[in-house]
Amino acid sequence: METRTGRWEIATPHYRAALDLDHDALVELCPGSDKGNLLRTPWQFEAPGVSGHAPATVAAGPVFVKVRVPFESADVAGYSDYHFFLELPAIRIRREYRPRRPVEVEATREGAAFAQKGGTFQCQAGTGGE
Repeated sequence: METRTGRWEIATPHYRAALDLDHDALVELCPGSDKGNLLRTPWQFEAPGVSGHAPATVAAGPVFVKVRVPFESADVAGYSDYHFFLELPAIRIRREYRPRRPVEVEATREGAAFAQKGGTFQCQAGTGGE
């Protein structure tokens, strides 16, 4: 495992990709070896309270290379994991976002699974539960 900052790149038989590790952004994704960049703008993780990123760790395995970009502030902590598969045309992105204080989220683009208070809730007109 190694620690990295700045720009990090990988090339496989199926794609070429580049990450801006200091900003948690996928900045280049090119299918094959001679095709252009599919991304018009960086695919960047932005969320309330995320302000700075720690140095990333890169771990190479037999199936994929995992890049973890951690972040931590007084308000939130978490990371982005990028799994670059070596023999498949696939990249898996997983994010962990843990608020330390209440945060307001206006919308999600990548989907979210926040912990919810258990109970029964009103979903339509009528009487709600607890």
